[in-house]
Amino acid sequence: LTFASGASFVLNTNGTWSELGRDGKEAFSFVEVARDKSSVFLRDDSRGVDIQLNLATNQVIYSDDRSRNSFVLGAIEGFKLSGAD
Repeated sequence: LTFASGASFVLNTNGTWSELGRDGKEAFSFVEVARDKSSVFLRDDSRGVDIQLNLATNQVIYSDDRSRNSFVLGAIEGFKLSGAD
């Protein structure tokens, strides 16, 4: 998934997710904690951060343990299925 800032989220072969910066390098690592028909929910325990990749609204939603408030981190601009060109 690519979002407006130029960053992206990718599902790794081991089932974890990585947030890649514009330079393509891993900035953060997440585990998938849930999914439903419209969203994938990710968690980074080391930072206390939750991410919701909402494909229904095309939004990346951020929340953390400190504030417990969520906000839209960015818009999803596109996604590519594994193995697709």
